[in-house]
Amino acid sequence: MVLLVTLALAGQSAPAPPVAPSSAAETEALVRAWFDRWNQLSDGPASVDAWIQLYEPDALHTTGPASHQKGTVTFKGHEGLRALAAMTVSTTERPAYRLEIETAREQAAVLFHTAAGPWGGPSVAVQFAAVYTEKATGKRYVTPGAAFFQVQGGKIRRARIYLAADERAEVEPQGKRKPPG
Repeated sequence: MVLLVTLALAGQSAPAPPVAPSSAAETEALVRAWFDRWNQLSDGPASVDAWIQLYEPDALHTTGPASHQKGTVTFKGHEGLRALAAMTVSTTERPAYRLEIETAREQAAVLFHTAAGPWGGPSVAVQFAAVYTEKATGKRYVTPGAAFFQVQGGKIRRARIYLAADERAEVEPQGKRKPPG
């Protein structure tokens, strides 16, 4: 019996070393920083580097497909993230992604849905609105979305971004609204 337990345990991998968990405030600050830095992405390397520094070196970032693709697209590591940033900057401009605010009983708050992950850090989900202009058409859009972040050691280890493309709406430029009736 002891021999069987010993053999069973020998086949298991050693547990991962403990990682200092991020506090709720640190995790919320990291998510807010992600949105701030995403909105600041430009052709300049400094803005891309600032955004990428939020991620672990081997992080994964998964998005929905572009119009010419099927399935999800995953960007791996800092080089993959650079490719995502370059693609985004080349096709959109004036990003204004913002966390959604929930209201009830005359109070408002951004909700950070958190749980402890098996990797030793938190997982957090948020709702957001993506506002951006397509460079090819000059049209401005707003699209609801949700983001899921896995955090380890104060950095993003995985991110999954969903945009509800079927709910995308064109935004009318200010001052060009049609009169009622």
